[in-house]
Order: sequence, then structure tokens, then C-alpha cells
Amino acid sequence: MPISSTAPGSLLSALKANNLETSQSLGGAIFVNGIAEVPKAAPFLSQLVVAGSTVYLSGQIAVNPGTGKMVESGVESEAEQIFDNIEASLKGVGLSLADVVKASVYLTNFKEFPKFNEIYIRRMAGCRPAREALCVSELALGATVEVTVVAYKADF
Repeated sequence: MPISSTAPGSLLSALKANNLETSQSLGGAIFVNGIAEVPKAAPFLSQLVVAGSTVYLSGQIAVNPGTGKMVESGVESEAEQIFDNIEASLKGVGLSLADVVKASVYLTNFKEFPKFNEIYIRRMAGCRPAREALCVSELALGATVEVTVVAYKADF
């Protein structure tokens, strides 16, 4: 169940009311796990972190949350699953792709960037966050693409 229009200062209570696992840093950041329809984070990570009005998602690779396994290899199928995971993560705290202000894209083969970019443009549906794209030698679980996003919601 997504969080909807929580009053400032009540976000932690709303997250707990939605049965999400939370902890809070001394500085006030809220570490969130337990969002349905999102792959489980490693025990030493959070699915996302809320710091003030900013939400930082952990990097997303194409893990199917139902099976816990990578989807079929290939930039198109991986990108679709990644965006499904990002959308579910954001929805879990009452946000959407329209709230994304920054995206970082990591590809193991930069020749695949045009295929990824087609999916990115379609899934972002007119949103134009700042973005960088980098080529890396290797990603976890043999993924060919990974995406991290930062979202912002003024009335969080």
C-alpha cells in the first residue's frame, strides 16, 4: 500500500503503518526495506533511503522480485525489469517516475545504449531528469545494465 500525502514529520509513522521495515540515522535519514514487488536488498543495504525531501534508491539490476533471479539476459529485457523495480520502489513510498530528478545508468557494452535509451525514453514518459551513462567492465550477477535514481518530493 503506497504512502499518500503524509504531513511533514509523519513519514516514518506512515512507513511503519504500511509494514515497511525502517530505521533512522542520527541525522534523520530513514532507511527503508520491505517494499512489496521489489527485490529484497542484501542484509547490509536498504531498498531506498529517505533524507528530507530526497529519496535515494539502491542500484537496480534486472532481478525479478517473484523469483529472486535475473531476467533473461539482454539490455531490453533487463531495462524493462529495472524500470518495473524502480517504479515499484517509488510507489512504495508514494512517489512515481515523475518525481525522479537524477538517474545514473551503467552499461557493460556501450553499443547497447541506443536500445536502452529507447526504453528509458518510453518509460520516463516525458520526464527529463539529469542523467549520466557510464560504461563499466562488469555488474553484479552478470547484469548488462544497472540504474540508480534519486527522487524529490517537496511535501514529503
